[in-house]
Amino acid sequence: RDWLSAVKEFARSCHADEEHGEQVRTLAMAIFAALTADPALDQRARQMLEAAALLHDVGYFISYDRHHKHSYHLIHHADLFGFSPRELELVANLARYHRRGGPQSDHPAYASLPRQDRLTVNRLAAILRVADALDKSHTQRVQSPAFSIQDGELRIDAGPGEDLALERVALDAKGGLFEEVFGLKPVIVEG
Repeated sequence: RDWLSAVKEFARSCHADEEHGEQVRTLAMAIFAALTADPALDQRARQMLEAAALLHDVGYFISYDRHHKHSYHLIHHADLFGFSPRELELVANLARYHRRGGPQSDHPAYASLPRQDRLTVNRLAAILRVADALDKSHTQRVQSPAFSIQDGELRIDAGPGEDLALERVALDAKGGLFEEVFGLKPVIVEG
């Protein structure tokens, strides 16, 4: 048994949308790779981001309303093979901040983390929010995008084809944390 199998099994047990989770995971890993110059983004951070991408919507199992908070609680109380309690708390926080407001110092679970862990949550949640926005429709419209960093932007070349109006709106709504943390505005470009 390995950590990835355990994560996927847990997502399945919560009836998570597996295709969406896999798409968000793929996108998050591509964004992570584009940011390799950030020394804080190590292999373990990558694994926590990968787990959070697969699990971010498990809270739907309880209710659509506030599902991001339900995701936090389900992950926090899960016994996921391959993750320490500290790492599981970080994964739970990442899922918590995949939608709506970003991390806040008045959120008890986030505030109780050591400073370095809060910085990790900020970085990884910013990536997760962008990846989730790029599959807002849950239909995997953004296929094989190219990510590049130019002129203060994370440029997402989605290629020609699909109408990405919904993803653009979602990226505008969710991209602020990414811009704040990495100093790069995420932007979809086509062709």
